[in-house]
Amino acid sequence: MQIEIIGTESLGVRGLCVVVTVKDRKIIIDPGVALGYSRHGKLPHPFQVAVGAKIREKIIESLKSATDVVISHYHGDHIPLVNPNPYQLNARMVIEACRNTRFWCKDPGDASDKISMRYYDLSRLLNMELPIVEEQKNESADQVFKQDRKISPESHHSHQYQHHHSRKPCAILPVPASCRTGNLAMLLKEACDIP
Repeated sequence: MQIEIIGTESLGVRGLCVVVTVKDRKIIIDPGVALGYSRHGKLPHPFQVAVGAKIREKIIESLKSATDVVISHYHGDHIPLVNPNPYQLNARMVIEACRNTRFWCKDPGDASDKISMRYYDLSRLLNMELPIVEEQKNESADQVFKQDRKISPESHHSHQYQHHHSRKPCAILPVPASCRTGNLAMLLKEACDIP
């Protein structure tokens, strides 16, 4: 297993984007970046802007060869955004890179409307429903995908998903609803079938 930290909290750059390579899998965790847009009425220092731009480029390049993307939550420093500020990662820059990537996403249901809409915005932009990796009661992954159901912002608490035949199916793993970055080691172990 190889772990590479692409971007992290440093020089005002927010986020923690990590690449985990295991066997033939390249897993990108939280492919987002942000800067403090305006602090005390001041824009970021030019050096911070340059570091943020370099991290964005690394994330985009890493996504081109990613097999999986994990989104632990929907803050702007952890996810490409449809409506970013100038210092965040624009989701439109990663559309093609993410077309054949398997997603593992936190349920946006417990987040504020603004935050949870980022999940739906990214789903619409990528033209697919991003699979939610949460505890499933009475439904196996096969049952979820065979039913060919659709999720919408109005019904996102129902845990209904639409299987897209053009994409690789994503297993729904028994991960607690409180899934955060700290629990992703377990998720990666399961996703990569590591003993």
